[in-house]
Amino acid sequence: MFSSGRAYVPFVAKEVYERLQALAGGPMDANATTIRLAAQSPGKPADGNDRCFGGSGPADPRYPRSWAGIAIGSLVLITEGEEDGWYEAVVVASKPGGEFTLQWRDWPDLPMLLRRRDEMALLHPNAAAAAEA
Repeated sequence: MFSSGRAYVPFVAKEVYERLQALAGGPMDANATTIRLAAQSPGKPADGNDRCFGGSGPADPRYPRSWAGIAIGSLVLITEGEEDGWYEAVVVASKPGGEFTLQWRDWPDLPMLLRRRDEMALLHPNAAAAAEA
């Protein structure tokens, strides 16, 4: 939830949304807000052309769109603990078993860190466009 009152909700497949809606008991009432589907399938971009999913331009390898897209040079978010915030780090090496060596983007003089894929977060799909603006 952002201070503006808006929230970021990740994209989900239509089938997943329908299943969640069914488990939640369906729509609350006739005045319930409807959610526009951004894409018809995971293989088709939201705007129907060859651009990136939910983004505003070509896919940039520095900003992975999925966990499988994390590679050397990718910019991801990591934290040092529950009490700390999440900050940007660059993947500098990949190790067998899904472990990555990372360097803080804003503090390159600090020691490098080792994180598993499930200990990292991806940036918003429009991060590349925002970084260029």
